[in-house]
Amino acid sequence: MDGWGLSVETNVPALNTTVRFRAVRGSETRVFDFPCKNWTFTPCALWWKGWFTFGFGWQAVLIAEGDARKVDVALDCYFEALHALDDCLLVVSGQGIVCIRPDGAIAWRNETLAIDGVIVNEIAGGVIAGDGEWDPPGGWRPFRISLSTGHAVS
Repeated sequence: MDGWGLSVETNVPALNTTVRFRAVRGSETRVFDFPCKNWTFTPCALWWKGWFTFGFGWQAVLIAEGDARKVDVALDCYFEALHALDDCLLVVSGQGIVCIRPDGAIAWRNETLAIDGVIVNEIAGGVIAGDGEWDPPGGWRPFRISLSTGHAVS
């Protein structure tokens, strides 16, 4: 089955507002509205392994297309990015990364990569390499963690 094209209709929601996403496949359209209790950077949406996947505020939400199962992923800090891989989905927050398996289960969490910003620079050879901001503004430190466990690697 072909995937869905997803778009964000509420680009920078304010506190206590609604974030709206739209999914389109051919002539079919679905609209998803979520309450956003926390300020957020730009929300993100993508289609991954049969899941409508959304990131905004301090959370990510996955909704299965077939049976409408819903997975809520609370983050310890603001949402930053989604990285869709073959074996997992990485949800990046301002403090760390949550790894989600294709069945929607959380494989691991590492929320100790930064205090105010995480950038994923490369995912290769089973390692996630990036930078975490520990002393804002500009106090970035590199990290390398295992894609399978989330633990630090050398």
